[in-house]
Amino acid sequence: MEDFKNYLLNKRIVPEHKLVHYEAWVKQFYRYCKKDPDNKVSDGDID
Repeated sequence: MEDFKNYLLNKRIVPEHKLVHYEAWVKQFYRYCKKDPDNKVSDGDID
């Protein structure tokens, strides 16, 4: 998850004060897909 946060900050996609919200959303998405955040999510995992 640290790489994801750094990517968002380095590319200036998300202001730093909103980063925790984006991280929480992504963690919830991975839990929904029953995936470890270190593993990629495929289209089949979402359907």
